[in-house]
Amino acid sequence: MHRITKIFFVVDHCYVIDGWPGDRLLITDRGGYLNLLTSAVTFRLAKSEEAVARSYRDAALDYLAQGQLSCGPQRTKDLGGRIFEIFYSCDAQS
Repeated sequence: MHRITKIFFVVDHCYVIDGWPGDRLLITDRGGYLNLLTSAVTFRLAKSEEAVARSYRDAALDYLAQGQLSCGPQRTKDLGGRIFEIFYSCDAQS
């Protein structure tokens, strides 16, 4: 499947979501290259506070809830610099 990139707003906060349908999401904020630079320079060791991580997970769940499938997170990786990779699986609704 093809990767999908979308801008997604949750409670006046903007997220950028790269999605691999049925597999995983890569979610960050508008920091873009700054987030990527932080992640690379710190070798992905700069982890976010739990409240920040939770807000990104919640935004990803809201994004997934908009689809026609019932999806749930399997695991989340903090890649540093406010970049999160969220693996998920979906079940078709009957």
